[in-house]
Amino acid sequence: MLTVKAAELQFNSDGLPSSTPSISPHFSLQQAEADCHQLLAGNQISQRWQQADSFHIAEIGFATGINFLTIAKLWQQENNNKQLIFSSIEARPIAIDQLRQLYQDLDLSSPLAEQLLAQYPDRLKGQQRIHFDDANIQLDLYWGDAEEIISELEFNADTWFLGAYANAETLPVYSPKLSHELFRLTRIGGRLVSANQTDNSASQQTQTNLQQAGFEIERQTSPCSRKQLLTGVKHTQDVNQNFKLKEKSWLQNQPYHKHSDQPKTALIIGAGLSGFCTAAALIKRGWQVRIVDRNQAPAMAGSGNQNAILMPRLSVDHDAQSQLTLLGFQYSLRFLDQLKAQFPELKWDACGVIQVARDAKQWQRMQRLCEQEAIPESLLATVSKEQASSYSNCAITESAWWIPQAGWTIPAQVCALLQQQYAIDFIPNTEIVSLEYNADSDAKHWLAKPSGNQAALSADVVILANANHANHFVQSEWCPLSPKRGQISLIPSQDFSQQPRCILCSDVYLTPEIDNRYVLGASFISNDTATDIRDSEHADNFIKLERMLGPLSRQDKSNLDGRAAIRAVSPDRLPMVGPVANQARFRQLFERAALGDNHRSYAAAQYYDGLYLNTAFGSRGLAWIPLCSEALASEINAEPNPLNRSLRLAVHPSRFLMRALQQELN
Repeated sequence: MLTVKAAELQFNSDGLPSSTPSISPHFSLQQAEADCHQLLAGNQISQRWQQADSFHIAEIGFATGINFLTIAKLWQQENNNKQLIFSSIEARPIAIDQLRQLYQDLDLSSPLAEQLLAQYPDRLKGQQRIHFDDANIQLDLYWGDAEEIISELEFNADTWFLGAYANAETLPVYSPKLSHELFRLTRIGGRLVSANQTDNSASQQTQTNLQQAGFEIERQTSPCSRKQLLTGVKHTQDVNQNFKLKEKSWLQNQPYHKHSDQPKTALIIGAGLSGFCTAAALIKRGWQVRIVDRNQAPAMAGSGNQNAILMPRLSVDHDAQSQLTLLGFQYSLRFLDQLKAQFPELKWDACGVIQVARDAKQWQRMQRLCEQEAIPESLLATVSKEQASSYSNCAITESAWWIPQAGWTIPAQVCALLQQQYAIDFIPNTEIVSLEYNADSDAKHWLAKPSGNQAALSADVVILANANHANHFVQSEWCPLSPKRGQISLIPSQDFSQQPRCILCSDVYLTPEIDNRYVLGASFISNDTATDIRDSEHADNFIKLERMLGPLSRQDKSNLDGRAAIRAVSPDRLPMVGPVANQARFRQLFERAALGDNHRSYAAAQYYDGLYLNTAFGSRGLAWIPLCSEALASEINAEPNPLNRSLRLAVHPSRFLMRALQQELN
């Protein structure tokens, strides 16, 4: 299932929620905040987070979010210049309308509460990352069953809050499997605490499971009340240097290891949307960043089109592409809304998308997906061709999906506003032709050498965000990137008989009127890097448009303006996000793994220290780039990743090294 069931709250005459599995029958704001302070005290958090530059709290049971809001408020008071990471798993999230009502009834108003409500995600299974303005606070919400979610996570929390759920009804939350996962996801010296522990068989079993997982467990009386706390500490950790075949050690994470006490520096090659989103994500984490590009201005290549469409791509089997576009779509919505709030001049229009079925077979798949997945209509709904025509103000020929939150923006403007917001240093007219790693000095670093007589640029980390040019270096030449030419057609509004109110999409897309023109596109031509404008591609765009709208008055296509740009695409149509491996060393380490030998163990992969890829976004850049850039910055900084393990492995560049080795040897 793509979705999870929402908690259905029943409100009493005082406007407070009645009992649910995660809310006390005697719920009150004062009691909820008191319970949170009890967990804080039992975990000695106030003393511990003073000693760290960042602190990671994880919990099972987000419920009303009052734990998060209480802790975030306290964090701002005590650690304003430090980073708080808060991760929370919830099997049945409260619906947004009920949560909003609850906060209103409790008079729970604050900038953090307002931003939480504004960004509160739909009930889609999986992870959603939320950032808060003017606060160094990151919230990761995971909707779904705890045992299913937690096995996909990769982080080391400082503290776990387990809440007051150790009773007979919810004992599976503290099963042996979950207890071992909690131990795996806790750093050495990290702690956990669970409140309201009674001395019954369920509580005793919970204690036994946590002890067997490796925690040192004790019971204590809360310093804030007479309630019993179950607390645990992780003292040891087995460092796994060898992996089984199924663990795919060639795709293990590789955080950057800083080699000096100087500020961390990054050089990003490529001044498109990928480059600027990556720069913004790193600068938020305290990095000094420069972007270099061979062009004279940002966003002059693939990101230079008049607009970009933001919409998800869903499939019945919900494959990795579908998962990534859905999560990326949700993340980009929040990203653009926050950017628009800061810069009202941003042209971001959530006008909605009508995705027209190509034929009856595709329409049946679209219907089946909506029915079997119980997708909220606020995200996606099936509509008849009559309804689609009414929504779009056009004569749609087939039934369709209605995606009301989708829309368009201008990538070049997004780049410009990010450059302004984060004061990003941009170096134009500089083509980097080679990369060399200086490993001789104490402060190891990369040297990026331009063509001509320009001086080399140095940085701790280099990120290749230059589309299909990312494999033009010795270190990355093995990356299988293919260029895909795309041409858009710009139709003067006075020359078009229909006036769409939203985006129309099938084999091509058509936007509403933008600056007195409609944008129609785009072609998709393999292994063609020319950017001339072709009448044949204008004509082909119109042929595909007529499949959506029926016969149109045919104007002379040679009079149309347009723009052609080159996309970068990988063989499996997924991005390439992560560290660059040494190809020769990879073969030595994983030749037996490529042959399927599961009788031996394997070391982790070896990468070029501080060299990363963020490319191959094809025609889905706006849905993928903001999330993948955040994921890469998190990985470099050794923070929790906004992609779960399966998705992180799906976009890891080294997947192609293993596939190539398997094809060669088998």
